[in-house]
Amino acid sequence: GSCSFFAVFHPRFVLTLSCVGFFPALLLFVFFYCDILKIASTHSQQIRNTEHAGALARAHRPPRTPSDFKAVRTVAILIGSFTLSWSPFLITSIVQVACQECHLYLVLEQYLWLLGVGNSLLNPLIYAYWQKEVRQQFSQMALAMKKWLAACLLLLSARDGGPEGRRESVRYITTMSHS
Repeated sequence: GSCSFFAVFHPRFVLTLSCVGFFPALLLFVFFYCDILKIASTHSQQIRNTEHAGALARAHRPPRTPSDFKAVRTVAILIGSFTLSWSPFLITSIVQVACQECHLYLVLEQYLWLLGVGNSLLNPLIYAYWQKEVRQQFSQMALAMKKWLAACLLLLSARDGGPEGRRESVRYITTMSHS
């Protein structure tokens, strides 16, 4: 037969992996992120108290206090993305083990597995999204990629259009790259 995830692993192993591996890992993930959130919240409160005491000593209005909302939002999005990325694969795996007549292997191996693995790409993007400098850098990279692709497409179309098309395209590319 063909080589596949379920052909290699016994269905009970998949069930055990899901129940003993994923769900405890999810609980640990939630626990550690909540602990990190608690530490960050305590640190933020200490900073606010220090700034407030300094402002009172100078008889100025205390500076605007930072919000813990950003940290809560980031943690919630990370936990949510992890859960939404891996749960379909693991729940469908459990269904496949419980229902031998169901043929979910193709969906599991070609789509749901990739959805779970895609979570590894999501985490750095989620962290990066909340930083203004990183967003600006991504925007600049996307703009540069867009210009490069446009230039490549124009050169290819000019090559197919003969010498006249090439001169016009080069002029257009030159003006586009300076804009």
